[in-house]
Amino acid sequence: DPYFVAGPPACGAGAADVCAELPSGTFPGATRAESHAAFPSGFQPPYLECWPRDIHGWLAECKDVKVMDDAPKTTWAAACSDMQLVNLDVGDTCANSCQRSIRCSAYQEVQTMGLTQCYQGIGTKCWTVRPVPGATVVDGGRIQHGTYRALKKLDGYQLKGLVRAWGPERFGTDTIARANALSQPAVQSAIKECKAVCLSYVMCEAWQLSLQLGCFYMDPEVRPLEFPLTTKTLRNTSIGAPFFVDGELLQRMCRDAAP
Repeated sequence: DPYFVAGPPACGAGAADVCAELPSGTFPGATRAESHAAFPSGFQPPYLECWPRDIHGWLAECKDVKVMDDAPKTTWAAACSDMQLVNLDVGDTCANSCQRSIRCSAYQEVQTMGLTQCYQGIGTKCWTVRPVPGATVVDGGRIQHGTYRALKKLDGYQLKGLVRAWGPERFGTDTIARANALSQPAVQSAIKECKAVCLSYVMCEAWQLSLQLGCFYMDPEVRPLEFPLTTKTLRNTSIGAPFFVDGELLQRMCRDAAP
């Protein structure tokens, strides 16, 4: 199991802080040993290593919450499709419910025929109008739980094992425009949106945007990522690598875990 890692029983006084260190330029290596050696501590930090756990060993809830986009009706989250209907307790709100749970990435409060309903989830096609006849989105937002730091920029690389959030239809059908679109506001917006998808999902520690293939993010519940990363899965020599114009390998953290 790549998520189980063994190490020394005690750390020396000069041990590196795995929640603060960065890899050298030799990362990723061709072998696991080379990739581990690129970090000052001698190993790549396991995924979610720096997120606190509760007494049962599960990821702890985090009181450090940020609403990344919260403009009703115009926000990405308010326009997303494929959200799940959530039943709220009396007196609760869709926004508060989402902010309390690290499992909630985004929320929508929708009114249909006088009935207010709450939808939550990661969402898809968030640049379009919500396809529910007669529905009006009165509130919406995408939530970032905790903080993060970047371990490595992934532009010019192709990372195998990520899950696609959306495809190239985000950029329309003009292939030439896609290939030269970094300066275009629409693509800059897509970069921001793709990163937000990852940051709103606490288990995501890698994301990439390709002008050819779309937006990708890490979802270990769907497809576990190689550990440690090597040039077998993180490559800058693949045919598709030049089309990945932005992306990051992240480390997720929570400085203020809920008791």
